[in-house]
Amino acid sequence: MTRNQQIGIYGGLVAVPLSYFMLSYVNRRVRFNKLAGEIAGAEGGTSLPDIAQDDAFDPQYWKGATIPITNYYILSPNEIIKYREQLYHSMHGGTGWGTDEDEMLGVFRSLRDKVALSQVADSYQMRYGYDLYSDIMSELGSDDIYTKTQIGTIVDNKLGYTPY
Repeated sequence: MTRNQQIGIYGGLVAVPLSYFMLSYVNRRVRFNKLAGEIAGAEGGTSLPDIAQDDAFDPQYWKGATIPITNYYILSPNEIIKYREQLYHSMHGGTGWGTDEDEMLGVFRSLRDKVALSQVADSYQMRYGYDLYSDIMSELGSDDIYTKTQIGTIVDNKLGYTPY
């Protein structure tokens, strides 16, 4: 067997399963977005979580005006910078082939509570001049309901603050 034949055979063995998984992934996303649109448009249905209503994206929330206690954890400056840079990189950096939703969701999962997210939003706005919420919504666009729902669910399940 020649080298070109071996490359063709092994390339085919890799390409076929990879194509199958990519098509099934895209199909799942399309079906989910269609279903979410039908639920939101149905009479009596509810829309997907609106993360804009959450205090966590307010850059002033972490400063404590609406938090009922004064002894809660805040992130160190190094942690804030790390999370801020990861979020920026997931939306604007990297390959330039769009948003890295997995990296973005990983940051939201890593944050301890809504105070931490508010600190990152404050730092993001000071560093880049963009509101974190608006930047996320503009990067995801109107057709990426799945990722918006995941972000909304993660943020909704976070504690408002972590007392010590």
